[in-house]
Amino acid sequence: ATQPPPESLDHIFNVILQTHFASQPYNHSVVQAVKKLVTAARILWQEIKAKLIPVPGKEHYIFTLRDLSRLALGLTRSDSDSVVTVMDLALLYENEARRVFVDRLDETDVDWVTKRYALGVEQALGTVISRGLLKEENLWAHFLQEEQEVEGDVILAPPKYKRAGCYQEVALRLATILERYNEYHPKKQMKLVLFDFAVRQLLQISRGLHTKSTSLMLIGSPGSGRRNLSRLAAFTAGHTFFEIPSTKYP
Repeated sequence: ATQPPPESLDHIFNVILQTHFASQPYNHSVVQAVKKLVTAARILWQEIKAKLIPVPGKEHYIFTLRDLSRLALGLTRSDSDSVVTVMDLALLYENEARRVFVDRLDETDVDWVTKRYALGVEQALGTVISRGLLKEENLWAHFLQEEQEVEGDVILAPPKYKRAGCYQEVALRLATILERYNEYHPKKQMKLVLFDFAVRQLLQISRGLHTKSTSLMLIGSPGSGRRNLSRLAAFTAGHTFFEIPSTKYP
């Protein structure tokens, strides 16, 4: 199918994002920066689509307009409390670009894409903001709010997409949620070691669970923790974990 011209794409996604950012009291500088990031996101998508084509060993390198839509949708996860400055917006954009594009890439292509979106941010928002992306630890999650106590019962707080101050903050929060999970499921307790890679994988799963009309494929060897991380991510999102039992035919 023929893609709309670049000007039309910029207009479409500008309208979508401006509608969201006008619905809350964002700072004026943030609202103005969104317009520039729309063009940067569209150029990044076009560059990735043109260079990273499906070849043997990389058959999944199929980038469509839906990926650009997912990146725009990621920006609408924010609110005026989590994105206060242009730097916050740039960090959110970087996180969403990583989740939409980088998570699907072979390691040999990650560095090129990382440089491309950093260059796009520099051209759109300036060198100071672009350099700040490389200095900041950038982890976003829906489950960083503390539990709430209602009439003596402790319940998980409503999801709120925000950036964590550091990796340790996310790990400690997940450790608390894991304790809560084990209290609720005494017969299916999980004893997880929440090391760096596991936390980052759980953040990716959690983001997928909060994205409409999205499915995830977790690839790994038996015993790598895919099931337990999915179970914990579902618990953080307030979902019920359901597993289809496998059947062996003779």
